[in-house]
Amino acid sequence: MSEKSQSLLQKGNDLFVDESYEDALKSYDAAAQLDPKNEEIFLKRSACHFKLENFDKSLEDGNQVLKLNSKNEKGHLRVGMALFQLGKFKEAKNHFDSCLAIDSNHSQAKTWARKCGAELGPENSFSTASTSATDASLPTPSTSTTTTTTPSVPSSNPEPKQTVGAPEEKPQFTQSGTLKIRHEWYQTPTHVTVSVLCKNVKKEDAKIQIKERSLLVELSLPTGAEYQLDLQLEGSVDPNNTKISFLSTRIEIAMPKLKLLHWKNLEGSGDQTEYSNAQSSSSTTSSHKPKKNWDKILEDDKDEEQDINQVFQSIFANGTDEQKKAMMKSFTESGGTVLSTNWDEVGSKTVKGSPPAGMEMHSWNEK
Repeated sequence: MSEKSQSLLQKGNDLFVDESYEDALKSYDAAAQLDPKNEEIFLKRSACHFKLENFDKSLEDGNQVLKLNSKNEKGHLRVGMALFQLGKFKEAKNHFDSCLAIDSNHSQAKTWARKCGAELGPENSFSTASTSATDASLPTPSTSTTTTTTPSVPSSNPEPKQTVGAPEEKPQFTQSGTLKIRHEWYQTPTHVTVSVLCKNVKKEDAKIQIKERSLLVELSLPTGAEYQLDLQLEGSVDPNNTKISFLSTRIEIAMPKLKLLHWKNLEGSGDQTEYSNAQSSSSTTSSHKPKKNWDKILEDDKDEEQDINQVFQSIFANGTDEQKKAMMKSFTESGGTVLSTNWDEVGSKTVKGSPPAGMEMHSWNEK
């Protein structure tokens, strides 16, 4: 891959992560023109078309991936997903089966194959389609309003399907609708943390699969829709020591890095750099000023306050009766802002408060 096409691919990936799919598509188009034999470019562009609900074009790019490499499991997945949205359920299941033949643990392919089974009915749920998806003629996709779900293409059979024992098919969730589920990420020298911003997701409604260079998040939403986040990570992580937290506003996935390297992007092809001493001492990769250790500052203030109190206690304990009276009178009448040991000075008058510079003193009952 040329340096220019790599740069365009990375730019597209960054825009894709930011959900700027139209702009990402332009970068992928330019990268594909420079490097028409790169599987990764067509995979990413297929995913981008899918997000934009350009299912026929997503299918074309998926087929291009398989022309370049017929054993690319992600290519089969992309073709299957596009065919499903175009109503080609048998051909779609054939590709999901092909994906599972390459990677038997591919959870996305299992989910989509189950959806195909629900559409096809029990008699065809486990059959293999004889028609090649690459040779299948493409139907015209139905027109639909952009919402939080993508409606299924209706069956040509007007009678309701009797799918005894088949799982209920849920509408496909798309991020291009009115409701968006965003994800964010940040890193430290030792960890990469991804947050999926979705409220009140239960642990039993989430499937999270982490491998050394990939992260897959699948959520079943209360609306019946499904959300999927499939990331090819820029660096390697430790799946066994990853911490997953289900919070009220998000799911937080903290993945330990296998190498203490700075990631320029969440997704990519391994463009990482070593941390400098300055970066290693910083808590995150943010360009903000280092955070103050307020606990340490408060602790220092407490120590200083204790030292001052000890001085006052010592003066009061060792002072004469007049000095003690002067301290009590001045402190009380000034509202705690003046402390004097000179009885001749404070004994014959009311001691007025003396607030710090830039502040005004008011009586508690002053309106």
